[in-house]
Amino acid sequence: MREPESHFLPRSGKVLVVRLSALGDVIKTIPAMRALSEARPDLHLEWLIEDQYASLVESLPFIKRTWVFPRKKWASPAGWLRMTRHLAGIAGGQWDAVLDFQVNPKSQFQAAITRAPIRITRKKDTERRSIIEQNADLIRGLGANIKMKKSWKWPLPNQCFQSADLKGNGYPVILHADTTIYGRDKAWPDSYWINLATELKAKGVPVQFLRPPSNSRIAILAAEAGCSLTPLAPNIPALAYLLDHCRGLVGTDSGPTHLAAYRTVPTVALFGATDPAIHAPC
Repeated sequence: MREPESHFLPRSGKVLVVRLSALGDVIKTIPAMRALSEARPDLHLEWLIEDQYASLVESLPFIKRTWVFPRKKWASPAGWLRMTRHLAGIAGGQWDAVLDFQVNPKSQFQAAITRAPIRITRKKDTERRSIIEQNADLIRGLGANIKMKKSWKWPLPNQCFQSADLKGNGYPVILHADTTIYGRDKAWPDSYWINLATELKAKGVPVQFLRPPSNSRIAILAAEAGCSLTPLAPNIPALAYLLDHCRGLVGTDSGPTHLAAYRTVPTVALFGATDPAIHAPC
């Protein structure tokens, strides 16, 4: 295993975490940052993330400030102005260290313009090690003696989506059958989802399909299986609240599945082309 390089971080130092996306990868970064916050409670931790995932980071109690990368609708005059203000805001050496967990051109450029004296990026790992452990190497690179904890049900904001309570549905098993356009190789055949829902119902287990923001295919699957859809969660903390109130989740290798597993919900993750030894949930 590659030994992480070591840097000294001053007491009460400021650290910027750069993990812009996607939801599952953001979740798999949380254990390392939680470990750093516990090993070095004196540090001021901030996080740079894309707008669509900002609500998740804002709910984490150890993150003092969230910097939002305005990815959505930035190719317009108003969007260019937001982007310019964002880049000006992070430029100029206000952090003692920047940890780049993303390692793509967007993250590398933004890490560079911070001009932080310590900038550490996650290196390509040649072994079949969990991404969670690879992320921990960045923290060890700061000289922190960390103890990794791979699950955590942190308190959600008081204004969370209270109507997501599933008690009236008998605490169902939630089926997450959706994939992103980039994760179609992770999809399970529709007939498998219908058969699974039917068999669970036959055993007296209530079942709901996780409602995506917009996907008629999931509504069709639910109708064919004789199941309903969950309430629509307007943000990620609301999704976490929803998952907390089910008896278990079966889902594709994607953000909601990783979120459920990390929040200690009994979870079955279905993998396609990706390697579960590397990408398994927390």
